[in-house]
Amino acid sequence: METVQLRNPPRRQLKKLDEDSLTKQPEEVFDVLEKLGEGSYGSVYKAIHKETGQIVAIKQVPVESDLQEIIKEISIMQQCDSPHVVKYYGSYFKNTDLWIVMEYCGAGSVSDIIRLRNKTAIFMIPTNPPPTFRKPELWSDNFMDFVKQCLVKSPEQRATATQLLQHPFVKSAKGVSILRDLINEAMDVKLKRQEAQQREVDQDDEENSEEDEMDSGTMVRAAGDEMGTVRVANTMSDGANTMIEHDDTLPSQLGTMVINAEDEEEEGTMKSKALMKLKSWTVEDLQKRLLALDPMMEQEIEEIRQKYQSKRQPILDAIEAKKRRQQNF
Repeated sequence: METVQLRNPPRRQLKKLDEDSLTKQPEEVFDVLEKLGEGSYGSVYKAIHKETGQIVAIKQVPVESDLQEIIKEISIMQQCDSPHVVKYYGSYFKNTDLWIVMEYCGAGSVSDIIRLRNKTAIFMIPTNPPPTFRKPELWSDNFMDFVKQCLVKSPEQRATATQLLQHPFVKSAKGVSILRDLINEAMDVKLKRQEAQQREVDQDDEENSEEDEMDSGTMVRAAGDEMGTVRVANTMSDGANTMIEHDDTLPSQLGTMVINAEDEEEEGTMKSKALMKLKSWTVEDLQKRLLALDPMMEQEIEEIRQKYQSKRQPILDAIEAKKRRQQNF
């Protein structure tokens, strides 16, 4: 076999912090990159060991926490030396926190996986048979056999990638031309749907235009001792005239009634103008506009989330401070 020579050989792997590193400030030994989350005793951060460049996890635990449990945890981790157990590298005291340097597990917390189902996947995999198709009549025998070979539990009995490439399902696969035809067919269907939606927009635009031609406005009945006055004022942007009608036959006035339709009319006018603008666009312009909506939505959601977090964090800090004061007393 050919040997591959690395251009930049890796630095030595971190096994345990030496005495020289433990006497320094933790910021001199590690660069903290980001906060990963919060555990039962404190917060966990992702950091990099400056000397070796190795990624580690640092758990910062307040000193007023249950130190007995923490010391017990550290003593257990010190005695464990297994690839299946999280490694312990060392500890620091920094201000009022204890920094515990441990192996970084990039896959995340097992508790997140456990909460995905009522029964944990870890317990289901060894006890249950491999999954099967709910409706096998919809799939070919070659495809079901291919998936079955991929889901064999025993690695020794499971087919390798080389063997799977020789499977009839893969060998009998058609060329890329069939995918090209499917893509073209899908694009035609998509274009027809867009044209149908555009026709609906045009129809709604015509209906809105007809509604705009109708007279609608504000009627005010003013209370008085002698005669009532009904004023019908058109609030449309085209600036229609104002009609004033004097009522000489009403013996008395019961009060003032105001009916406003300005907000609805303004909203309808804005929608009508927007639809008229979209009507003049080409299909390509509409598609570009549609693609640009998702990033805009994500940006607005992120801004709202940041505003919410800026209001939420001071409350959480105040709660945490009160809890610490209660523990001190």
